[in-house]
Amino acid sequence: MEYAFRTISLRFLIVFIVLALLVGTMWAQGGTGELTGLVTDPSGAVVSGVQVTLTNTATADKRTTVSSGAGIYRFSALPVTGNYTLDVVPKGFKGVHVANVQVSVGTVTTRDVKLELGAATETIEVQAGTQLVQTTDAAVSQLIDRRVWEQMPLEARNPNDFINLVAGAVPEATAGNTFRGAAVNGTRTGTGNYMVEGVDNNEQGQGGVSLCGSACGQGGANTSISPDAIQEYRVITHDFAAEYGKAGGFVTDTVLKGGTNNWHGSAFEYNRIQKLTANDWFSNNAGVRDHLVRNQFGGSAGGPIIKDKTFVFGTFEAHQLRQSTPVTGTVMTQQFFNFVNSGQLATFVNNSSLCAGGCPGLPTTAGPIFQQLEAKYPQGIPLVNSSINCATDATGACLSEGIWTGGLAYPVPIYDSVTQSAVQPINQY
Repeated sequence: MEYAFRTISLRFLIVFIVLALLVGTMWAQGGTGELTGLVTDPSGAVVSGVQVTLTNTATADKRTTVSSGAGIYRFSALPVTGNYTLDVVPKGFKGVHVANVQVSVGTVTTRDVKLELGAATETIEVQAGTQLVQTTDAAVSQLIDRRVWEQMPLEARNPNDFINLVAGAVPEATAGNTFRGAAVNGTRTGTGNYMVEGVDNNEQGQGGVSLCGSACGQGGANTSISPDAIQEYRVITHDFAAEYGKAGGFVTDTVLKGGTNNWHGSAFEYNRIQKLTANDWFSNNAGVRDHLVRNQFGGSAGGPIIKDKTFVFGTFEAHQLRQSTPVTGTVMTQQFFNFVNSGQLATFVNNSSLCAGGCPGLPTTAGPIFQQLEAKYPQGIPLVNSSINCATDATGACLSEGIWTGGLAYPVPIYDSVTQSAVQPINQY
């Protein structure tokens, strides 16, 4: 029995490890960039068969290829983590070392290499920097400046709101408040394709971010990702490649941060308290006090487990919101509750025309549910409906619900309107 248990456990462990590796491989296919270029000699002629090595400066990962017969080298599916260095080692020419090569998600970066005559032991140092013009991709896209989520205060801290910064975008609240995201370039809401590391993150049944409402930002993507976990966020609005699919309006391509050879992290807290905020005019007029407390906190950490080989990175974020607004509704008055609970109602009805000779079994106190409601709402027990609507007889008496009012004048008021603060708490993690 023990042997069988060990065998089953071992099989489950093997399956789990294999699935974890497959998931890691699958995720690596999306949310990546591409680097290509042309290798030429001093006369401008293409050079084939040249060894080209690309090194990720953050993780020390290396890839090697050779230039084709047309002099073109290409590195596809490159992780977007930090910068790269490009080393070209040709025969009969000086070596070339290109530093600070930047690869961005969803784009093809072109970095041509022009060789110079000289010994292979000599190396030309080049600083690449950022490519400003795309020459191999017809798609129109915008990379959201990371300073937006690193340095600017964000009320909802929801990446779905970044789309509003793109030209031609109409925020969800203006486009109809459908909880399906922004509308871009005239398309209706819900026509965007939200992707994270190449994986579908679309809101299919409004069961994700939209449940939280406007306090958690606009909808669209199913999962709200902490901005501290985002490496790059690109919005593609025109002529996106067929590999994205599904979308008629736009595509968001999100890349998450990862661990590197250097330990790195962050910590933050944003706190808003009511004591430092003025009361709303309508609340002052109603004699109630507003309550709006928002606390957002979290952080991230990442680094090497085994240098150059295995890395770890994680984030946590919490959003706690306590908000109240004045709400006016119809209630049963405290005077009428006391009138019922003291037995005066039973006496009053028995002496009225409704009960000639008395009404046996008429309760002299309020029931346990009303007792609980009275303790919770001392200003008046709220009614289910905002107004008393029920079927009535010829005298106007209510036949189906509410208090019998046909032909009776009670000595205390039954109904009144009360304004109270309705608290709406939100906990988002």
